[in-house]
Amino acid sequence: MTIARLLAQLRERERLIEQLADPNLHNKRRAKLTERLVGLADLTQVTLVVADEASMIDLASIHALLRYMPAGSRLLLVGDEAQLPPVNFGLLYHRLVEEETMTARLTVVHRQTESSGIPPVAAAIRAGRMPTLAPYAGLGKGVSMLKTALDDLARTVERVWEELGGQEAKALIVTATNNGVAGIRGLNKRLHGRHVDQFGLAELKGYLGEWFSVGDPVVFLRNDYAKGLFNGLLGRVISIDCEARSCVVQFDGYDEPHEIGPNNLIDLALAYAITCHRGQGSEAPAVVVPLYRSRVLDRSWLYTAVTRAENQVVLVGSEAVLREAIARPLAVERRVVGLQWKACRRVGPMTQITSPMG
Repeated sequence: MTIARLLAQLRERERLIEQLADPNLHNKRRAKLTERLVGLADLTQVTLVVADEASMIDLASIHALLRYMPAGSRLLLVGDEAQLPPVNFGLLYHRLVEEETMTARLTVVHRQTESSGIPPVAAAIRAGRMPTLAPYAGLGKGVSMLKTALDDLARTVERVWEELGGQEAKALIVTATNNGVAGIRGLNKRLHGRHVDQFGLAELKGYLGEWFSVGDPVVFLRNDYAKGLFNGLLGRVISIDCEARSCVVQFDGYDEPHEIGPNNLIDLALAYAITCHRGQGSEAPAVVVPLYRSRVLDRSWLYTAVTRAENQVVLVGSEAVLREAIARPLAVERRVVGLQWKACRRVGPMTQITSPMG
């Protein structure tokens, strides 16, 4: 489960236990509260909490989690310090992993096979070296590049995405910004319009300029514990009801589809293209990466984007932008934090495992 869901269950457990401590509580009410405790997460003295994708975890989330961990419980952080830091404040994992006495390093890549050609390129980017890239030649394996002018970037990205199989092959576009020449809003609008025109589909009007049709890839934008849906969850629209202003979405990893009604429609967005931060932790068979100048574009961003792919990555844009991104200081190095780990070493038992391309 996500850390957000775990914390929600721990807070609910804490609240229910406080109510059960009331000596004047009616027996029937006590039985109902006790029943609700069943199935909620619980951390005990022998619990090992494994936090995957730990490079994404912000300071507030770690603090909240540690508050619920009793003496004797342990926390294992698993992640890749070369990936992007958390969106929110703080920088914990990237600092803790510098402590060699408590860190185990894995060297085997599991997401991509060596034959895919992705690991050597990702390793070069991770180390701050310009990789050797083959020219793009259509559907295949490995990391290639297609050079194009900035004013033709969006159109070229669309063409490459289609050649890699588009939505049928679950090809994904990972881009740097929400707006701009190849931002997610423009690309999503462009590819949604293409999808609607191609199949003559009806459209459901969402919020904030979003429109949805059957077959559109989508992403959920917040944690909804009642529905069991979480921020960043990817899926596909399987039906729409324009009159009721609702749609049904089959989310990845769920056996049953979910209805997204008018109250939740604002939490849904198109996901032909997503930002790298949104895609961190996700994967796709093939990934298209538009290259254009942005403050967030550095080698940690590029490394994270490239390692979202299982088989093929196509970088589209300017080689000069690529070189600039690899040469820029890491986002981690540009973030100012006050954590002094050596002064805080006795806070509690923690272990990190750092794994490349996780």
